[in-house]
Amino acid sequence: MLIDESKLLCFLIDIQEKLFPKIFDNQSIFHKVKTYLQIINNMNLPLILTEQYPKGLGKTIDVIESDIKTKNFFKFQKTSFSCMRSDDVKDQLSNLGKKQVLLCGIETHICVLQTAFDLKEMDYDVFILDECVGSRNKLDKEIGLSRLRKFGCTILTLEMLAFELVRGSVHPNFKSISDLIK
Repeated sequence: MLIDESKLLCFLIDIQEKLFPKIFDNQSIFHKVKTYLQIINNMNLPLILTEQYPKGLGKTIDVIESDIKTKNFFKFQKTSFSCMRSDDVKDQLSNLGKKQVLLCGIETHICVLQTAFDLKEMDYDVFILDECVGSRNKLDKEIGLSRLRKFGCTILTLEMLAFELVRGSVHPNFKSISDLIK
């Protein structure tokens, strides 16, 4: 199934000051997340940002949060690993009325996985951006992605996301989106 911009809600899960530096390959993930946010901004897609226990793990990395320009931006704190265990997040998800959810963030095998599983059980189509998720070690990310795939989540890349959103060169955002991927 292709991503449909009219049905899509994006998530940015727990890219926080104290945890992110410990993530395997964090510099690559950092740059890919910045591109993800540029795509969201260009397409004006709705975005939910979560922070896992910010008192202990710190707030969202400033240079990441400052890149968010979309008009439909919602920020929530949580203490459960799954974003769907937060009533505020679930209410916002329901209010937005989207059926496709795109997940990005950390850690792949914990918060991303548990959020995805809960979303699938709620009948959402769930997509995971491979380049924009991470774990403290490579094996946890790999096993997490494998479990997500087996549970029916679609794994994709930023380039796949970009070109599924615009579908062709006649889309008004084609040039700006394709420039981000070059």
